[in-house]
Amino acid sequence: MSRSVPCTPTSNTWTNQYRLSEYWIPDSTTPIKTVLVNWVVCQDSAGNGWQDIPEFHQRVQMFFDSINDIFTSIPLKGYTLTCDPNATHVYDSRIRFELGQIYFFQNTDWYYLPGGQSEIPILNHLFNIDPSARGALNHIFTNGPFIGLGVYKHDVGGESIVRTTTFRLTPQKC
Repeated sequence: MSRSVPCTPTSNTWTNQYRLSEYWIPDSTTPIKTVLVNWVVCQDSAGNGWQDIPEFHQRVQMFFDSINDIFTSIPLKGYTLTCDPNATHVYDSRIRFELGQIYFFQNTDWYYLPGGQSEIPILNHLFNIDPSARGALNHIFTNGPFIGLGVYKHDVGGESIVRTTTFRLTPQKC
């Protein structure tokens, strides 16, 4: 592979362009980057957990609206740094999150999947029923022992996912 611009940590391109925070600061002309996110909700075999009802879908959309509001209207940092970058304040990250699909899988083993166990069987099932799900960031919700809320995992069978456990999957909590 050849590169048209050398970009080693000592090159002029690196020193005078890419390493500068100003290069990475979006402005009003920066295209919006959209992250497509699927929610994969595991229920037990009896269907307990979050329910596939209109109120649930509305709450999920409200969640995405709130996240996008945060990424659209970034407040001033409220403190100073010894070495503030030369770049001006970022008012809009130009990053948005879009809800793709919400999948509901009834499988007691997945519903109670412990934090240390692999999500690969869940992903394999998801990709078998909807191969296009590979093009999204899949957020898997289980009710197993705690690993955390929104833990990012970058290599689950070659895929990146977010996993949330012990979330007390009730329709009231979303």
